[in-house]
Amino acid sequence: MLDQLVRALDDRILSDSTLDKSQFEKLVALQRELGLVYGDRPTCPFLRPHIISRTQYDTVARAASIIASAVERLVNYALLDDELFGALGLTEREAQMVRIDPGYSRLCVSSRLDAYVSGADFKFFEYNAETPAGVGDQMQLEKVLFGLAHMREFLSERKHWRPEPHARLLSALVDTYREWTGAEERPRIAIIDWKGVSTESEFRILQDYFLARGFDTIIADPRELDFDGDRLRAGAFAIDIVYKRVVIHECL
Repeated sequence: MLDQLVRALDDRILSDSTLDKSQFEKLVALQRELGLVYGDRPTCPFLRPHIISRTQYDTVARAASIIASAVERLVNYALLDDELFGALGLTEREAQMVRIDPGYSRLCVSSRLDAYVSGADFKFFEYNAETPAGVGDQMQLEKVLFGLAHMREFLSERKHWRPEPHARLLSALVDTYREWTGAEERPRIAIIDWKGVSTESEFRILQDYFLARGFDTIIADPRELDFDGDRLRAGAFAIDIVYKRVVIHECL
């Protein structure tokens, strides 16, 4: 049933002569305005979102949860087993860092399993376990694609659900802060990565979202941070939560 609905939607889009080059250029310009770019390349070259059933979405999500949980267990065992720990191939400085107790239980506060979805089948091909990019894409792509006439009509006629990874990210950051025993009602967040990276547009997207939810947020370069033994700061901004986007090996 869903396949038939999507094929009918595709047919309407393909037969719409108003969706010409100028319309596509407007969509690209809107993506640049919304920060939907990787470097200078627009994120989405399509005229509708990828549509799957909620059942399939939940199946993929359950599989991802199982894999993420297995990785968590592996790391917990490795910290107790020198032979297994050695098999991970960490450098000496990485090994020192990984043994630091962060004050919360989870290995990954934010991670992403990349997958191919084809029909009813799907396959994972990579686990991005260290603060991956793309969390803000869903929110911004909806602003681009749901404004198209065919998508507005399609969604208005049918019950639908949209994931909100940006909301899940903020919840995960705040929950981890609470587990760490952080007491601020509205902790102040710093998004940390090198200036000029190709994903910096997403930092601004997330900063705007966090601010809209009542969390003071800045974007800072690691070299702008100062720790006085009590508080981490970026200039005059006292930081409660670090949303670390710079990767570990670059920090080391």
